[in-house]
Amino acid sequence: IIGCGIVQAHYASKNISDKSKTTVKYFTKMVSAVCDTVIFLFLGMVLVDDQHIWHTGFVLSATILCLLVRFATVFFLTFCANKLERTHCINEEEQFIMAYGGLRGAVAFSLVIMLDETDHKNLFITATLFIILFTVFVQGATIKPLVGLLKIRRQATKNTSMFTEVNTKLLDHVMAGVEEVTGDHGGNYWKLWCFQQLMFYYNSKYLKKWLQCKSTESNLTRVYTKMMLE
Repeated sequence: IIGCGIVQAHYASKNISDKSKTTVKYFTKMVSAVCDTVIFLFLGMVLVDDQHIWHTGFVLSATILCLLVRFATVFFLTFCANKLERTHCINEEEQFIMAYGGLRGAVAFSLVIMLDETDHKNLFITATLFIILFTVFVQGATIKPLVGLLKIRRQATKNTSMFTEVNTKLLDHVMAGVEEVTGDHGGNYWKLWCFQQLMFYYNSKYLKKWLQCKSTESNLTRVYTKMMLE
């Protein structure tokens, strides 16, 4: 599903009109909101069910394991990201907030409801509901005070412009060229020349011919259209 979504987001939007893009965008948001409402409606119905099986050891172990795996995954991925010569490295406080802010809701509940009817299904449902309630109410209620306590930098309001987009691409290419000349290959070199250029070659030569209709729009026009849709 994720792979299909990535491919369709890149190619399908080029094959439909601007009006269709707007229609698809807001229709998708509406369907997403309806699905969330239905899932949490079922969650509330199951929550008041009297067939729950409570096992303190299993429920607490499942909750602790979810937290440990979440923290381990976030710390590992941010460690790898910081090795890529980022301008702003993700510090330990930000890593903690990223791991602590992992809320489990609709997806976890949907998966446990789809389990086959066994003797332990109600136990799994009870444990999942406890984890959902713990992460939503306990972690969700304390995340904002923790952000202020740890002095995490908030996201500033960002107004994108055509000049910024073009200037960013220009600087990336200039830095990649400088790294190629000096022989000091950093993040710009690997990002542009080794990966993006290879993908751009195969995309232009093969994939666009099969998956995308011909367009008379220039690159600047496509960038502007993307900014307006966002």
